[in-house]
Amino acid sequence: MLNANPASPNEKTYATLNKAISKTFPNTQTTTMNIRLTAKQIAAIETTLMATLPTSNITIYEFNRQDETVGYGMVTNQIGKYEPITFFVGVNPEFQIEGVVVMVYREGYGSDVRKKRFVRQFKSKTIKDPLAVNQDITSIARATMSAYAIANGTKRVLAIINETI
Repeated sequence: MLNANPASPNEKTYATLNKAISKTFPNTQTTTMNIRLTAKQIAAIETTLMATLPTSNITIYEFNRQDETVGYGMVTNQIGKYEPITFFVGVNPEFQIEGVVVMVYREGYGSDVRKKRFVRQFKSKTIKDPLAVNQDITSIARATMSAYAIANGTKRVLAIINETI
């Protein structure tokens, strides 16, 4: 996922997992949950997304502060124009997006999707929101495919967390 030897000549790391977590859920304790989705969970998630999940093995992070769960998160990869974008999606206990942090970007252009003016659009969105470019998400010039990738990946994380937590 995070690669010290870039496979792409344009690969740039903007955040580690720890940085993404501390940006989204500061001062929390993290518990890692490795989950194998059941056939029923996969069917429900795929129905919500109208797309096929790439794997049934997932890792969800749970964030606690003073014995209270303050959120959940996942790292996901979504293909931009040609290369995968690695990003973290944080979800609060009400299943609303708490934050999106682009961790690794590999395309030659379009990295503006990592900036606050783009990712703040996701804050407080739920699985009931379209989370779709040109609907409730505004794209960025020269980053259209990346905007779609972030929107689709965020929706996928929401669907997985809604079904498994």
